[in-house]
Amino acid sequence: MTAPRKALVLGGSGYLGSAVVRLLRARGLDVWHTYRTREKPALALAAETGSTAMALDLTDLEALRKGLERASKGAPLDVLVHAAGTFAEADVATLTPTLYESAMDVAVRAPLFAAQWLARSLPAESTRRIDLVIAGALDRAQSLPLPACFAAAEGAKGALVMALAKELGHRNVRVNAVSVGLLEGGASEALSGALSRDFAAFSALGRRGTADEVARVIAFLALDSDFLTGKTIPVNGGL
Repeated sequence: MTAPRKALVLGGSGYLGSAVVRLLRARGLDVWHTYRTREKPALALAAETGSTAMALDLTDLEALRKGLERASKGAPLDVLVHAAGTFAEADVATLTPTLYESAMDVAVRAPLFAAQWLARSLPAESTRRIDLVIAGALDRAQSLPLPACFAAAEGAKGALVMALAKELGHRNVRVNAVSVGLLEGGASEALSGALSRDFAAFSALGRRGTADEVARVIAFLALDSDFLTGKTIPVNGGL
């Protein structure tokens, strides 16, 4: 009997990440997911879905390497989803280097070095398909009222995805991103009332999205799309 495909969801205990875990499990994958501080919901999600929860600090590259090795033990990873992020509504005047570095570490450095680990772990002759999907909040075509630190970290993801897809495509690694609009939970709850109203005003659908709506697009990219790579797909209600 063929073993199920294996997925790792970085940030799988959050609002979006948990929806991705549920959907990938429903599609028959063996799913691991990480958490940093949200141990209780992460373990509850594991009990609910049959997934495996793993504590992991994405700002620690050595911990990231060990987590990837642990998740791939016994069977290699076929799908890697980065659904972790930080949000701080700090203006330029109050922004600190620590806040900026933390945002970049989680949003950009972690998926970059996770991709490096994937590339190094692939045998030279391997043609096995691997999918890396990064969830972000900017598609490089929007003009929105965002905090500069958050925009810098999220905006870098599109360029990262484009470059990784070009470099790893010949190894049968597909790299894509989803640009997520305002959702009903998760990081969106950190937005001020004024900023939230601005997003609603710009949205063609005039409402917030749900984690399940975004998870379905992530699952499509990871499991069903064969000839799509290096792209950022907006899932934002028409911003």
